[in-house]
Amino acid sequence: MTIKKFPPTITQDDLHTEIQKLNKCSKIDGIIVQLPLPKRLNQAAATAKVHWSKDVDGFHPYNIGRMALGHRTFIPATVAGIITLLDSEIGLTWLEGKRVCIVGRSDHICKPLQMWLQDGVVNRQRPGANTTCILVHEATPEPMLIEEIRRSDMVITATNKPDAWLTGDYLKDDAIVIDVAFKQCKSTGKLHGDVDRKSCYGIASFITPVPGGVGPLTVSELMKNTLYASTVSHREGIRNEQTGQEFDGDFGKGDSFRRF
Repeated sequence: MTIKKFPPTITQDDLHTEIQKLNKCSKIDGIIVQLPLPKRLNQAAATAKVHWSKDVDGFHPYNIGRMALGHRTFIPATVAGIITLLDSEIGLTWLEGKRVCIVGRSDHICKPLQMWLQDGVVNRQRPGANTTCILVHEATPEPMLIEEIRRSDMVITATNKPDAWLTGDYLKDDAIVIDVAFKQCKSTGKLHGDVDRKSCYGIASFITPVPGGVGPLTVSELMKNTLYASTVSHREGIRNEQTGQEFDGDFGKGDSFRRF
């Protein structure tokens, strides 16, 4: 693993130049642009500069587009971690026909997760969950936000609100709650998410902790993406694409670690 650190004064053009060097380096299989970048830099432009074949974060528009169409691809690691969590704890078939509410609209977690949750299971290289999924956010009127959460079989929350605002009063009985937020209390220094877990006990059927919930799975899925990026099958597909042959779009066929 190689870590390249740049001064906070680096320009957008210079950052893109450095990324392009990594794109062209045959010894590099995967590239991550560590976010957040300084506010004066364009994060979307920087992550899009990473070649899609080395985009193990799954943030490149090409990979997001493939995910939207149900193709196997590099899925954003946090999204993949949530899928793995659901698969191992309750089984993905449980999701079919359920109502899911996502609180937040981040480009790299909430939006791609919504695409997978509402996608179908038929005629797809990568089956979806077949849920009815709604996404609410900071511009959603509070009565509507509360109502959508209370109607949902599963709630996934990833907001920037400073407190643990999601209490048991919001929830439907036996709802599953996945907390993707990661914040630090200024007064105590303790890490927490969006969910006030104690108030949810006896109401929610499952709640993920913060820290120690989705976070470790995000790291695990990122390593899976990196491992796949180094495989012969992936590299062969890239060579075909670069020589003008049609890329078959089949990421990970037969690979045990790409189960979705």
